[in-house]
Amino acid sequence: MVRRMVLEHGCEPVGIPSWLSNDRGQQGRDIDSLRRDKQARLEEIEGELAQLRTDPKIATAHANLETLAWYLEHAARQLGAHDLCHITGWTIAPEPSQLQQRLWDADIRAILRFPEPPPTVSSPVMTLDTWWAQPFQPLLLMWGTPGHTEVDPSGVLALIVPLLFGYMFPDVGHGLMLVAFAMLFWWRWPQIRFLLPCGLSAMLFGLLFGDLFGFDTLIPALWMKPLEAPMIVLGVPMLFGVLLLLLGLVFAGLEAQWRGTLQQWLQVDAAVLVLYLLLLLTPFVHEILWLAPLALLHYFVGSAMQAREQRLAALGAALGEALGRLLLSLFELALNTLSFLRVGAFALAHAALSHAIMTLADSVQHPMGWLLILVLGNLFAVVLEGLIVFVQTTRLVLFEFFIRFLHADGRIYQPVHQPPTTQ
Repeated sequence: MVRRMVLEHGCEPVGIPSWLSNDRGQQGRDIDSLRRDKQARLEEIEGELAQLRTDPKIATAHANLETLAWYLEHAARQLGAHDLCHITGWTIAPEPSQLQQRLWDADIRAILRFPEPPPTVSSPVMTLDTWWAQPFQPLLLMWGTPGHTEVDPSGVLALIVPLLFGYMFPDVGHGLMLVAFAMLFWWRWPQIRFLLPCGLSAMLFGLLFGDLFGFDTLIPALWMKPLEAPMIVLGVPMLFGVLLLLLGLVFAGLEAQWRGTLQQWLQVDAAVLVLYLLLLLTPFVHEILWLAPLALLHYFVGSAMQAREQRLAALGAALGEALGRLLLSLFELALNTLSFLRVGAFALAHAALSHAIMTLADSVQHPMGWLLILVLGNLFAVVLEGLIVFVQTTRLVLFEFFIRFLHADGRIYQPVHQPPTTQ
């Protein structure tokens, strides 16, 4: 009776599988076991698919198939009627429609496609391109281009470079000569634009030190005379260097956050930063010395946690290696800090050279001889000191600041020129 009703309604009878037991209770257990097996197999297949999605060869093949499908869709109505070219590249337009509209406005009939980037290719990056940061971009590119997970230091360079340059080259007259040179030849050599802010900074420090074309009596010093307070002149740039190194270490922590490795940075590198601060502050604040053992404990515990996957027998070697890295890091930071003494030393050298030029000029009785020595001496000082100070500024920025955080594993975004619009 039941079989006849099933067939009359067009249903297909399904028998009990042979692997299923006749026991009703056992049937439920068999079905649950089969469901678990199938679920485990499904998860295994999904894992294999996820691995295939990250396989560069599979991703490349998938992209090629997408490109072929796209061409097949558009080729029939486009290839026979127009001369076409295929252009690939990157865009910073937030919406594809904006780029399409710009091309149409320029009377360029383009068919755009925005596929996913190749898995093995990183997209180019843009550095800060404001009018005040552009003059210092060549200095950044000497080191390289920041990657996606790295800080772009273009903005701080616009402050750091003029301060270092001006402190080592403090003369109102010499700074004015650099400003005039930059303004006169900017159009011909755009690379010298940095001389304008650096010259202004030199004029500012010239006012602070009371120096005008080597004369230290024509204008009053708003701060001090370098040769009268050499220890202060040496100490101020060291303080600036400490702040700059700390900024580089903080940038390294920020990059760790962007890379998803902040925990590892906090375990080890943060302790190095704290130890560096303690070594600097302890001579002035003796009460904080007790924090040093805590920072050391933090460093070694963090190093042990990072080496926890190693065998216990290798743990001692890992801690010994961590001690070596700690000593090397602190030694490098100490050398980096002392390197900023040269900033004050060059400020003193500039004052001494100016004094020597004035002494030599005053030894000549004839007014024309006095003027000639003064002019030639100042030209010599501007050219020689300007080159040396530029080299020293570059060295401090690259090898004391950038080395703390900038790996430069990126590539710069180079936009094409905007096509002219048709009237």
